[in-house]
Formats: sequence, C-alpha cells, structure tokens
Amino acid sequence: IESFLEEGPELIDTIETAAAAGDATALRRAAHTMKSSAADFGARELSRLCREMETLARAGDMRAAAPLAERASVAYACAETGLCDFLQG
Repeated sequence: IESFLEEGPELIDTIETAAAAGDATALRRAAHTMKSSAADFGARELSRLCREMETLARAGDMRAAAPLAERASVAYACAETGLCDFLQG
C-alpha cells in the first residue's frame, strides 16, 4: 500500500502530462503500471480508466485521453483516501 501511495502521484502526473501532450507511449506505460497497481488494491474505477487509456494509447487514439486522465486523477484521490484510512486503522 505504501508503495502505491508513494508512486501513485508521479504516475498520475505522468498520465495527465502525457495525455495533454499527446504522448501515446508515455501514456500507455504509465496507465499500464497504474492499472495493475490499482487493481491490486481494489481501486476498480481507477484500474478501468487506466485500462481504457492504455488501449487508446496503444491504438494511437489520443482524443479522449485528457478527460480520462482527469477522471483517473479523481479516482486516484479517492483510492488514496481509502488506503490512508485503512493504514490508520
């Protein structure tokens, strides 16, 4: 959990930056990593959004990437809150 919380903000930043810049390669890599991590910790919505972005990036279709990245950022914040609450007991 701590690793997810430490690495998450950088991955979300990379996702948002890559989506805004139209960088399909960077988006695909970051979304793939976040997708797997989010699934491991039960953040299903975040994982789903990242899977969708990964698929779009792989196809080179970046038109919907920025709105999905924004939604992923919100989903990460929700997951982060839940995991922090869990750690605090």
